[in-house]
Amino acid sequence: MKKLLTMILLSCAVIAVSNCSWAADKAPAAEYVYLFDGTKPDTSAWKDRFEDGSSTEARIYLGKPNIPPGMTMAKIEGLSMKQSFGGIYQDVTVNLDKYPYLEVNVDSLVGMWYIILLNEDLKNAEQEESGSKYVRVQPDTLTLGKFRYDLKKITGLSGLNTFRVKIGISTGVSESFNRGKYVVFKYIRFSSI
Repeated sequence: MKKLLTMILLSCAVIAVSNCSWAADKAPAAEYVYLFDGTKPDTSAWKDRFEDGSSTEARIYLGKPNIPPGMTMAKIEGLSMKQSFGGIYQDVTVNLDKYPYLEVNVDSLVGMWYIILLNEDLKNAEQEESGSKYVRVQPDTLTLGKFRYDLKKITGLSGLNTFRVKIGISTGVSESFNRGKYVVFKYIRFSSI
């Protein structure tokens, strides 16, 4: 009788635990829109020339496969001997109500890196560049790791928007050129949560 009672209690405990974990399994999973994904590397949407053909003073290319297996990284490298900054860009349309966050994972760095969003409707614009308003999502930094930015708060926008996402490499004020400086990304993506 004691064994039967113990088995019943253990069965009830297993059912209770499985019911608790069922609730955790129902938590919403993040959805992503990738601008660069190291597991499916492709940099063809990124531009290193402006519409007039002039250089952005940087280039992007794929690095060697790294740990974990199957992961490739995007390296953005400065090219200028005349200015301390330069970057690559991608034009992208995203619904900020569905994907309000921009996430990046920076693996390595020589120099400083930054992120700028350009959009003519920006409510929180800092300055204008070539007639477009822009906001610094990430000012020049020397920091590595994972970063997450709330674009609805930073831009003052919601809903469907088209942005020029510009990621660059700079020297700050220490040098007058960015050649030889670089930043390496594992991913660059919009996130739902």
